[in-house]
Amino acid sequence: RKLTMKIIELFKIKYDPATQCLVFPVYDENDKLVMLTRRSVEGKKFIIDEGKEKPLYLYNYIKKHNIEKAIIVEGQIDALTSCAYGFPAMATMGAISDHQVQLLNKSGIRILYLLFDNDYWGKRFKNNLIKKLRKDILLIDIDISKTGKKDLNELSEQEFWECVYEAENNF
Repeated sequence: RKLTMKIIELFKIKYDPATQCLVFPVYDENDKLVMLTRRSVEGKKFIIDEGKEKPLYLYNYIKKHNIEKAIIVEGQIDALTSCAYGFPAMATMGAISDHQVQLLNKSGIRILYLLFDNDYWGKRFKNNLIKKLRKDILLIDIDISKTGKKDLNELSEQEFWECVYEAENNF
C-alpha cells in the first residue's frame, strides 16, 4: 500500500493479526486519541466506530506543525501515501462532515489541494466541501481522471507529482 516504515512509525500504524487489519490511531485537533480505525489487508473493508464524530485524519499533525499547505483526500491510505510522497495530507474518512469543515475553517490552512476519489461520491464530497469552506482558503483541484485511476493511492509517485504540477499550472 506504499506505506514506508517512516510513515508507519510517524503515524503509529499497527497490525492486528486477530482481525488481519491495519490499525490507524485517530486523534482530535488537541492530539487526543479519539478512535482506532481498521482496514483489512485482505480486501478494502474499513471499520470505523459508529456514533462518533469523525475528526480529520492527520489534522492533528497539520495543526501541530503549523502546516499551511496540504491535500485533503477521502481515505486514510490516500493521506498516508501523500505524506510518503512528501506532501502533507488529511483524510475525511468518507463523506465530509460539518464538523470536519469547521476544523478546516478554523485551521491555519491557506492552500488546500483537493484530491477526492475519481468517482461520483468523490465529486459530490468535493463540491460539498467547496461550498462550505472559508473564501480565503486557496483551493487547487487535482484532477486524476486522465490517469484512469480511482484514488491517490493508485498513483505512482511520478503520476502524483505530474497531477499536482498540472493542477498548479491550470490554476
